Amino acid sequence: MLIAALLLAALPAAAHLYPIAPARVTLSLEPERLVADVRADSIYWIEEVLQIHPLPLSGWSGETRARAEAYVNARLRLRADGAPLTGRLVAASYVQRPWQINEQGEVRLRLAYPPPPPGAALAGEADFYEEYRQEMLEHLKGKPFPKNQEFATVVRVRGAGRRFALRPGSVSFSLRADEARPPFWGRPRPGPPCWPWAWLWARPGGPRPSRPRSRPSRARRWPPAAPRRRRRLG
Repeated sequence: MLIAALLLAALPAAAHLYPIAPARVTLSLEPERLVADVRADSIYWIEEVLQIHPLPLSGWSGETRARAEAYVNARLRLRADGAPLTGRLVAASYVQRPWQINEQGEVRLRLAYPPPPPGAALAGEADFYEEYRQEMLEHLKGKPFPKNQEFATVVRVRGAGRRFALRPGSVSFSLRADEARPPFWGRPRPGPPCWPWAWLWARPGGPRPSRPRSRPSRARRWPPAAPRRRRRLG
Protein backbone atom coordinates (compact mmCIF):
# COMPACT_ATOMS: atom_id res chain seq x y z
CA MET A 1 0.00 0.00 0.00
CA LEU A 2 2.84 2.40 0.80
CA ILE A 3 4.49 1.75 -2.57
CA ALA A 4 1.21 2.39 -4.40
CA ALA A 5 0.73 5.64 -2.49
CA LEU A 6 4.22 6.81 -3.41
CA LEU A 7 3.62 6.00 -7.07
CA LEU A 8 0.38 7.97 -7.03
CA ALA A 9 2.11 10.92 -5.42
CA ALA A 10 4.84 10.89 -8.07
CA LEU A 11 2.31 11.20 -10.91
CA PRO A 12 0.68 14.48 -11.91
CA ALA A 13 -2.93 14.99 -10.95
CA ALA A 14 -4.11 14.51 -14.55
CA ALA A 15 -2.73 10.96 -14.78
CA HIS A 16 -4.62 7.93 -13.48
CA LEU A 17 -2.65 4.95 -12.27
CA TYR A 18 -4.24 1.71 -13.47
CA PRO A 19 -2.68 -1.74 -13.08
CA ILE A 20 -1.99 -3.11 -16.54
CA ALA A 21 -1.43 -6.79 -17.31
CA PRO A 22 -0.83 -8.28 -20.76
CA ALA A 23 -3.95 -8.85 -22.84
CA ARG A 24 -4.36 -12.43 -24.10
CA VAL A 25 -5.73 -13.27 -27.55
CA THR A 26 -6.40 -16.76 -28.89
CA LEU A 27 -6.98 -17.20 -32.64
CA SER A 28 -8.90 -20.19 -33.94
CA LEU A 29 -10.03 -20.93 -37.50
CA GLU A 30 -13.40 -22.66 -37.54
CA PRO A 31 -15.15 -24.05 -40.63
CA GLU A 32 -17.11 -20.86 -41.34
CA ARG A 33 -15.32 -18.13 -39.41
CA LEU A 34 -12.14 -16.93 -37.74
CA VAL A 35 -12.53 -16.47 -33.98
CA ALA A 36 -10.53 -14.28 -31.61
CA ASP A 37 -11.00 -14.85 -27.88
CA VAL A 38 -9.79 -11.86 -25.85
CA ARG A 39 -9.16 -11.96 -22.10
CA ALA A 40 -7.98 -8.96 -20.15
CA ASP A 41 -7.91 -7.55 -16.64
CA SER A 42 -11.06 -5.57 -16.06
CA ILE A 43 -10.03 -2.40 -14.17
CA TYR A 44 -8.89 -0.35 -17.17
CA TRP A 45 -11.76 -1.70 -19.28
CA ILE A 46 -14.37 -0.66 -16.74
CA GLU A 47 -12.96 2.81 -16.16
CA GLU A 48 -11.79 3.87 -19.62
CA VAL A 49 -13.04 1.55 -22.36
CA LEU A 50 -16.56 0.53 -21.34
CA GLN A 51 -17.14 3.40 -18.87
CA ILE A 52 -19.74 1.53 -16.86
CA HIS A 53 -19.76 0.71 -13.16
CA PRO A 54 -20.76 -1.75 -11.92
CA LEU A 55 -20.15 -3.92 -14.97
CA PRO A 56 -22.71 -6.72 -15.18
CA LEU A 57 -21.43 -10.27 -15.45
CA SER A 58 -23.46 -10.84 -18.61
CA GLY A 59 -26.29 -9.30 -20.59
CA TRP A 60 -24.33 -6.19 -21.55
CA SER A 61 -26.26 -3.36 -23.15
CA GLY A 62 -25.94 -2.59 -26.85
CA GLU A 63 -23.87 0.52 -26.11
CA THR A 64 -21.44 -1.39 -23.90
CA ARG A 65 -21.05 -4.15 -26.48
CA ALA A 66 -20.45 -1.58 -29.23
CA ARG A 67 -17.68 0.06 -27.21
CA ALA A 68 -16.00 -3.29 -26.57
CA GLU A 69 -16.23 -4.27 -30.24
CA ALA A 70 -14.85 -0.95 -31.46
CA TYR A 71 -11.92 -1.06 -29.04
CA VAL A 72 -10.87 -4.58 -29.99
CA ASN A 73 -11.09 -3.77 -33.70
CA ALA A 74 -8.93 -0.70 -33.10
CA ARG A 75 -6.29 -2.54 -31.06
CA LEU A 76 -6.33 -5.93 -32.81
CA ARG A 77 -5.98 -5.34 -36.54
CA LEU A 78 -6.14 -8.52 -38.64
CA ARG A 79 -5.58 -8.89 -42.39
CA ALA A 80 -6.01 -11.80 -44.78
CA ASP A 81 -3.80 -11.46 -47.89
CA GLY A 82 -3.61 -7.75 -47.13
CA ALA A 83 -7.38 -7.23 -46.88
CA PRO A 84 -8.50 -5.93 -43.46
CA LEU A 85 -10.84 -8.11 -41.39
CA THR A 86 -13.48 -6.57 -39.14
CA GLY A 87 -14.59 -8.53 -36.11
CA ARG A 88 -18.13 -8.82 -34.83
CA LEU A 89 -18.68 -9.24 -31.09
CA VAL A 90 -20.61 -12.47 -30.51
CA ALA A 91 -20.01 -13.03 -26.77
CA ALA A 92 -19.06 -10.82 -23.83
CA SER A 93 -18.84 -11.47 -20.11
CA TYR A 94 -17.22 -10.26 -16.92
CA VAL A 95 -15.76 -12.82 -14.51
CA GLN A 96 -15.00 -11.98 -10.88
CA ARG A 97 -13.60 -14.65 -8.60
CA PRO A 98 -14.55 -14.90 -4.93
CA TRP A 99 -11.32 -13.29 -3.68
CA GLN A 100 -11.55 -10.31 -6.07
CA ILE A 101 -13.19 -7.08 -4.97
CA ASN A 102 -14.31 -3.75 -6.44
CA GLU A 103 -13.39 -3.66 -10.14
CA GLN A 104 -10.99 -6.59 -10.10
CA GLY A 105 -11.79 -9.41 -12.47
CA GLU A 106 -11.48 -10.42 -16.09
CA VAL A 107 -13.23 -9.26 -19.25
CA ARG A 108 -13.85 -12.06 -21.75
CA LEU A 109 -14.78 -11.23 -25.34
CA ARG A 110 -15.24 -13.32 -28.47
CA LEU A 111 -15.12 -11.76 -31.92
CA ALA A 112 -15.97 -13.54 -35.16
CA TYR A 113 -14.32 -12.60 -38.45
CA PRO A 114 -15.06 -13.68 -42.04
CA PRO A 115 -13.12 -16.84 -42.90
CA PRO A 116 -9.88 -16.17 -44.80
CA PRO A 117 -9.47 -17.80 -48.22
CA PRO A 118 -7.74 -21.22 -48.21
CA GLY A 119 -3.99 -20.81 -47.98
CA ALA A 120 -4.25 -17.09 -47.21
CA ALA A 121 -1.58 -15.24 -45.28
CA LEU A 122 -2.92 -14.01 -41.96
CA ALA A 123 -1.19 -11.01 -40.43
CA GLY A 124 -1.99 -8.49 -37.77
CA GLU A 125 -0.93 -5.97 -35.18
CA ALA A 126 -1.96 -5.91 -31.52
CA ASP A 127 -1.26 -2.96 -29.22
CA PHE A 128 -3.82 -3.00 -26.43
CA TYR A 129 -3.75 0.02 -24.08
CA GLU A 130 -1.43 1.97 -26.40
CA GLU A 131 -3.43 5.17 -25.84
CA TYR A 132 -2.91 4.86 -22.10
CA ARG A 133 0.79 4.09 -22.55
CA GLN A 134 1.22 7.30 -24.54
CA GLU A 135 -0.55 9.22 -21.78
CA MET A 136 1.76 7.72 -19.16
CA LEU A 137 4.84 8.55 -21.25
CA GLU A 138 3.77 12.15 -21.41
CA HIS A 139 3.22 12.42 -17.67
CA LEU A 140 6.20 10.37 -16.49
CA LYS A 141 8.65 12.47 -18.55
CA GLY A 142 11.34 9.82 -18.79
CA LYS A 143 10.70 8.11 -15.46
CA PRO A 144 10.21 4.31 -15.48
CA PHE A 145 6.75 2.83 -15.56
CA PRO A 146 5.28 1.51 -12.30
CA LYS A 147 5.97 -2.14 -11.62
CA ASN A 148 2.30 -3.07 -11.88
CA GLN A 149 2.08 -1.89 -15.49
CA GLU A 150 3.12 -4.26 -18.29
CA PHE A 151 2.05 -3.18 -21.76
CA ALA A 152 2.02 -6.33 -23.87
CA THR A 153 -0.27 -8.61 -25.84
CA VAL A 154 0.13 -12.37 -26.04
CA VAL A 155 -1.34 -13.93 -29.18
CA ARG A 156 -1.76 -17.71 -29.20
CA VAL A 157 -2.66 -19.74 -32.29
CA ARG A 158 -4.64 -22.85 -31.45
CA GLY A 159 -3.90 -25.07 -34.43
CA ALA A 160 -0.13 -24.66 -34.73
CA GLY A 161 0.41 -24.00 -31.06
CA ARG A 162 2.37 -20.86 -31.89
CA ARG A 163 2.69 -17.97 -29.47
CA PHE A 164 3.57 -14.33 -30.16
CA ALA A 165 4.57 -12.02 -27.30
CA LEU A 166 4.01 -8.52 -28.67
CA ARG A 167 5.35 -5.41 -26.97
CA PRO A 168 5.64 -1.70 -27.87
CA GLY A 169 7.86 -1.38 -30.91
CA SER A 170 7.17 -4.97 -31.98
CA VAL A 171 3.42 -5.37 -32.39
CA SER A 172 3.19 -7.35 -35.66
CA PHE A 173 2.76 -11.06 -36.31
CA SER A 174 2.07 -13.21 -39.35
CA LEU A 175 1.24 -16.82 -40.16
CA ARG A 176 -0.69 -18.94 -42.61
CA ALA A 177 -4.40 -18.91 -41.91
CA ASP A 178 -4.52 -22.72 -41.96
CA GLU A 179 -2.19 -22.78 -38.96
CA ALA A 180 -5.04 -21.45 -36.81
CA ARG A 181 -7.23 -24.45 -37.59
CA PRO A 182 -7.49 -26.83 -34.62
CA PRO A 183 -6.54 -30.41 -35.54
CA PHE A 184 -10.00 -31.86 -34.90
CA TRP A 185 -11.86 -29.60 -37.36
CA GLY A 186 -12.72 -31.46 -40.55
CA ARG A 187 -11.35 -34.80 -39.37
CA PRO A 188 -13.77 -37.73 -39.26
CA ARG A 189 -14.20 -39.39 -35.92
CA PRO A 190 -14.26 -43.18 -36.30
CA GLY A 191 -15.98 -45.46 -33.90
CA PRO A 192 -19.30 -45.16 -32.14
CA PRO A 193 -20.33 -41.57 -31.34
CA CYS A 194 -20.73 -42.44 -27.66
CA TRP A 195 -17.04 -43.24 -27.37
CA PRO A 196 -15.27 -39.83 -27.23
CA TRP A 197 -11.78 -41.35 -27.35
CA ALA A 198 -12.39 -43.47 -30.45
CA TRP A 199 -10.16 -41.25 -32.58
CA LEU A 200 -7.16 -42.32 -30.50
CA TRP A 201 -7.45 -45.87 -31.81
CA ALA A 202 -7.62 -44.66 -35.41
CA ARG A 203 -4.28 -42.82 -35.31
CA PRO A 204 -1.49 -44.41 -37.37
CA GLY A 205 0.70 -46.34 -35.01
CA GLY A 206 -1.70 -45.70 -32.16
CA PRO A 207 -2.71 -48.24 -29.58
CA ARG A 208 -4.94 -51.14 -30.51
CA PRO A 209 -7.51 -52.66 -28.21
CA SER A 210 -6.38 -55.99 -26.85
CA ARG A 211 -8.56 -59.06 -26.68
CA PRO A 212 -9.97 -59.79 -23.25
CA ARG A 213 -8.11 -62.51 -21.41
CA SER A 214 -10.03 -65.63 -20.53
CA ARG A 215 -9.98 -66.37 -16.85
CA PRO A 216 -9.78 -69.96 -15.63
CA SER A 217 -12.94 -71.30 -14.14
CA ARG A 218 -12.90 -71.17 -10.39
CA ALA A 219 -16.14 -73.10 -9.89
CA ARG A 220 -15.97 -75.55 -7.05
CA ARG A 221 -17.52 -78.98 -7.07
CA TRP A 222 -20.17 -79.70 -4.49
CA PRO A 223 -19.96 -81.62 -2.35
CA PRO A 224 -16.20 -81.27 -2.13
CA ALA A 225 -14.16 -84.39 -2.79
CA ALA A 226 -12.72 -86.19 0.21
CA PRO A 227 -9.02 -85.59 0.76
CA ARG A 228 -6.74 -88.35 -0.45
CA ARG A 229 -4.84 -90.36 2.12
CA ARG A 230 -1.21 -91.14 1.58
CA ARG A 231 -0.25 -94.82 1.76
CA ARG A 232 2.54 -95.77 4.05
CA LEU A 233 5.31 -97.84 2.63
CA GLY A 234 6.30 -101.01 4.49
